[in-house]
Amino acid sequence: MSVKINFNDKTIFLIQQNDISLESIAAIRNVIFIPTKTHEEILNAIESFKDSSSTDICITHEDVDFLKKHFFSQFHIIEAAGGLVFNRKKEMLFIFRRGKWDLPKGKMETDETPEICAAREIEEETGVNQLELHHKIIETYHIYEERGQQILKKTYWFYFTTNFEGTPKPQIEEDISSISWIGKKNLELPLSNTYDSIIDVIDKGAPIF
Repeated sequence: MSVKINFNDKTIFLIQQNDISLESIAAIRNVIFIPTKTHEEILNAIESFKDSSSTDICITHEDVDFLKKHFFSQFHIIEAAGGLVFNRKKEMLFIFRRGKWDLPKGKMETDETPEICAAREIEEETGVNQLELHHKIIETYHIYEERGQQILKKTYWFYFTTNFEGTPKPQIEEDISSISWIGKKNLELPLSNTYDSIIDVIDKGAPIF
């Protein structure tokens, strides 16, 4: 079992020692492996990835649940949800926000389930409705700083289809400048200018395309 976390242009892996996926991670260039046993060692590992430039970090522990608990405890956790949406033409719904291609998503409200949040955010950000939820795709993690506070955002991603045939409307107040339906043959454009976590969502969901 492992957790992949995006931080600026780096990736942090939390992984159980002796996990077979360590071999594939070891093949990645410029990865530093940091074995841990105690809470203090986990804290030191966190400082290591904050201080490193562009080097990926792999933090290991014999109990990945222990590792996740103590790692996550050092951040303010925000939960969000979003969707990979396909229309009848099997085109994927993309938004363009702040100079990057993205998928519609947003923070969960109090007492809101991830599934309801994902559908709400898709409709609010794009105007696309008639959404049919199929299944959960993946969870992604992203660390950033806001007003001096270290945030760890956990985003739940879901696979949706829609019969919507109208014109999508970008939510301007959320800095969304345009919306596009993009087919599989034209994914090179958005994938060349997006976030690693979005690529992970599409990699996981695209086989159903």
